[in-house]
Formats: sequence, C-alpha cells, structure tokens
Amino acid sequence: MTGISIDTRTLASGNVFVALRGKKLDGHQFLSQAIGRGALAFVVDSQFFAAEKLENTHNLIVVSDTTKALQKLATSVRDDFKGLVVGITGSSGKTTTKEITRAFLKSRWNLLASEGNQNNYIGLPLTLLKLDGSHDALLAELGASYPGEIGELCEILKPDWGIITNVYPCHLEGFGSLENIYHTKLELAGKIISRGGTVAVNGDDNRLLELVKKGKGRRVTFGISSDCDFALTQTKPYATGMEFVVNGKHNFCIETRGQFNVMNALGAIALAASMGLKMGKLAEILETLELPKSRFQLMTSPQGVRIVDDAYNSNPTSLRLAIESFEGMKADGRKVLVAADMLELGERKKEFHRSLGEGAAHKNIDVVVTVGPLMREFLAGLHGVLDRRPVTYGFDNNEEAKEFLKVFLKSGDLVLFKGSRSMKLEEIIQCFMPSYIH
Repeated sequence: MTGISIDTRTLASGNVFVALRGKKLDGHQFLSQAIGRGALAFVVDSQFFAAEKLENTHNLIVVSDTTKALQKLATSVRDDFKGLVVGITGSSGKTTTKEITRAFLKSRWNLLASEGNQNNYIGLPLTLLKLDGSHDALLAELGASYPGEIGELCEILKPDWGIITNVYPCHLEGFGSLENIYHTKLELAGKIISRGGTVAVNGDDNRLLELVKKGKGRRVTFGISSDCDFALTQTKPYATGMEFVVNGKHNFCIETRGQFNVMNALGAIALAASMGLKMGKLAEILETLELPKSRFQLMTSPQGVRIVDDAYNSNPTSLRLAIESFEGMKADGRKVLVAADMLELGERKKEFHRSLGEGAAHKNIDVVVTVGPLMREFLAGLHGVLDRRPVTYGFDNNEEAKEFLKVFLKSGDLVLFKGSRSMKLEEIIQCFMPSYIH
C-alpha cells in the first residue's frame, strides 16, 4: 500500500481508495476511475455493497460507514505514534498561526503538518494517515462549525500541546451562540490539560481564561496584557511589515502590516518557547517567513494600485481588526475599503453588518465599496452616523464591483479587500493582478 486516497483525481497507483459519501458527491460513483488509476483496494459501505449485489473481486473492504472507518484508521495510527502532537484552534488566524508554528517546530523536529486548512473530520484523518517512521512531531489545525466538533477531533488527534488563538462570533448558524463557540474551542484545552500537556491561550480574553481550568497540564498566556506570560510590549510598522517586542526584551519582525497577525505570531512564539525553542532562533525564523496568501497580503498592481488582500475569510471581529490595521497605513492616494458579505452569522447577521458600518464611519477611510446584499446593512449603519463619513458605492455581485473598480481606482490608491470565503473577492483582485493565484 502506498497511501490512502479519497479523490480519484490525485489517487496514485497502490493507494487504498476510501469511498466517502458527501453532501454533493458520493465516492462510490468513482470506483471505476479508482480501478483505472491502479488502486490497490477499496473501502465501501455495506449499503452500496448490498445495493449493487457485488462480489468481492476487487479487494473490497466493506464497512458500515466509510467516514467513520477513515477516522478509526487514523486513530489507530495516532495511538501508535510516540512523537509530539500539537493542535491549533480558534475563531480566526488558525492557518496563519499553524504556518508560523510549523516554521518554528520544523527547525528542531521532523514535522508533519496539516496542509492548507485540512482541519475537519476528513482533513484531520488524512493528515494523520501521512505519518511514517521518520516523523517525530505532528501539527494539526482544528476547525469547527457546530458544538462539540473540536472534542470529536481531539478524540482522534489526542494532542499534548496546543494553541487557542481567540474566540469570536463566527459560524453562528451552526453554533447558535458565542457561549457555544467558547465551550467548543475549550475542548482542545480540556483534552491537553487532562493529558498533562501545555496549552497557550489568548490572555487578553478574560472569559477564555476563566474557562481554561488548570489541571495536570499547564496553561501559558499571550497577549497585550502585562499579566501574560508572553506579553506584547511594543509594536512599530515599517514599509512591508511590523516590528514587535515580547516581554520588553525580545525583538521580532514579521512581513505583514496586520496587527492581528502579530498576535497570531505571538501565540506561536508562546507555544514554541514553552517547548524549549530559544527566542533568538524564533526571531530569525519569523523574519524570513512568508505568510499564507490572502492574510493581509500587500501587493502593487502594474497600474500602481496598492492592494491589501485579506479576502481569505471574514467575520465581525476579523473585519474590524483588518479595518483598524488598514487605517494605520499610509497611502499616496485614496484609502478604499472593498468589503463583501460576512456569512454564517445566523439571526444576528444584519445587526453585525449594521454595527460594523457604524464603526467604519469614524475610520480614516475615503471610499467604501460593498459587495453583496448583507452589506446593504453595513452601508445603512455607516450612513446613519452624522460625523464625517467616506464616499460609498454598493454592488450586488463581484462582476458589477469589478467593472466599477477598473475605472475608479488610480495609481497610489490603497485598497483593502475583505469578505467571506464564498464571496470570492479574488475574482476582483485578479482583475488588477492577472498573474496572482489565490
């Protein structure tokens, strides 16, 4: 066997193909393609096996639920693994924090880390199944869209180290309340501490600190508060990034102008230092690290328009923090905010959009361009403020906004793009950066 695959497009000869049933696709429909690409064996469910009246002539492994079978196989691999296991969760900044942590840890250990945002009940098992005898550390991102999901993932991962970046209102359609988000994210801390491990948590969130109970394990904190174990004591922007100081004596640089990414780096520093890595070494690594795309990424178009691409995703807190960082940047021309709908916010979606619009009216921004129906509430909130406010334009979709911006934006303008992932603001960015791959 050469590995496990759930996708015939990337399946390699000798792989075992697991036929998963998803919301849109059913892997059982692709068995012929898997056979053609040289799959060694096939994991199918009993429902399919019975309905098709199959004979076991192609190394079929019949199970009641192929997704649970994949998870059980991954759990077995984890139980045999004797190295370090690290989990990272939070409402935002998970992938950026994971990539910074990856860079830190691989300087000492032969590390396997989850790719992209493979952070769910399928992505995590697939990561674990890549472990081999050469690895002595594992790093996994853990995402959640409903209560209890982090706990379920932790039953597979069994982490001994971890980071909780923050807790904000997001995916409220699935969680129902901010309180449910807190308890779900805290499932990572509970698992780690019960195993006698160490978890780094955002020390500026008093509610989070109240919920992270100390037990056999250890809690370390990071944040702006001077009470934090790893306290951010100074920040200073430069042309393409930020300088910052930890605990008044350790100097760091990061190639991003997003203040929130400094906090993501601080979480990674707190964990890595707790694992025994030297602060000086961490500073060397961070200074040359390239962050994931679309996380407050600064670019300049051939026309001279300066673009801040923070379009990977959006929620009320991440949009507010992005605007705050954007406001502090210098521009030769106009400052333009291009903001698209924030999705999955449940019953309070209009309230969140309107409130953020009210806040944007007081910011140092010249123009606001919105995309999507929910952003009409953002504009309503902004227009309801009597103080100075930016010029505004609202559009229903990316195509309309793109045609407007192609004419409107000029050399020297500084433009922030921010929206939920499914709003696909990269379609507009690519209009100005044709070679840019999101």
